[in-house]
Amino acid sequence: MKRIVSIILAALTTVSLFGCSQDAEEQILRIEALEAQLAECGEALSDAERAITEQENAFAAEREELNDALLDAEAKLNDWKSKNEQLQSTLSAANQENSQLRRQLYNPSLSTRSNQTFFLKNGSRLSIAYDADAKPNDPHYTLTLCRADGSEAEIYAGGSLTSIAVSPDESKFCLTNFSIEGSSDAFWYDAETETLTEIGKDGLVPNCGASAFAWLDDRYFLFLSQFDHGTLSLGGDVYVYDTEACAYAPLIDCAPRVQITAFLRPTYSDYRPDWDVGSLDYILFQAVIWDETWNEIEFRSFSLPLAELLEMGVNNDTKTFDGEKVY
Repeated sequence: MKRIVSIILAALTTVSLFGCSQDAEEQILRIEALEAQLAECGEALSDAERAITEQENAFAAEREELNDALLDAEAKLNDWKSKNEQLQSTLSAANQENSQLRRQLYNPSLSTRSNQTFFLKNGSRLSIAYDADAKPNDPHYTLTLCRADGSEAEIYAGGSLTSIAVSPDESKFCLTNFSIEGSSDAFWYDAETETLTEIGKDGLVPNCGASAFAWLDDRYFLFLSQFDHGTLSLGGDVYVYDTEACAYAPLIDCAPRVQITAFLRPTYSDYRPDWDVGSLDYILFQAVIWDETWNEIEFRSFSLPLAELLEMGVNNDTKTFDGEKVY
């Protein structure tokens, strides 16, 4: 009996040991699997850390680029602000210049109530002398050509001198003593031949005279024919004068109650050197329109290309300004 019990116990022990052994092997396999998973997680973690580091580096590089771009943009903004200030200054100067030109258009007469000197390209000088203390019948104005060699030639002496215009090559100039209170005379002078030529009135409307000038080139100039016996005359029609032929012809006439009061050919001396002046090949005209009662006026302005005006002068063509358009 004891023997049987011993055999049974031994068998149970063997089975128990076998089961324990099998459990241990399963535990080992589980541990190995967990270690493998842990290793994979470690590698994944390392990969994630490397990716995060790379992303941080990329963000840092991008942030640095954005900072550089911001600094560059701020520098450009400051530069643009500086340029804008310069443009504002230039615009302000241009507006002032425009105001001066508009004043010239509304007040075409040259202010000569002071001594003035114009230096010509050939070395001569054109001198205007005004004598405020002259007696009523004595000349108040004297226009003198001072030659380069120091000698002088008196060109004009009279009680009035209201407008002077010099040709582009400074070899000729026009002058007038126009006044709305009486007869006026106009001349042009050739500095090379020292010849003074009167601009006759035979081809003008009676009681009219030249009150303003503008040169088209070194040969042709415009003059404004204005009634010189009344305050209702602010302007008139425009004529072109040929200095080679010593003759003139109508160039722009006006519709009833319309008068051209002034014209101006801009020159580079009218502008600052740093301005983009573009083309200056035109004449700017100022005009007025009277109402039917001749009490109120409206101002108008227009411009015509220099080439067109020259062609009209050469071909003796005439156009009309009706207060709105030239045709």
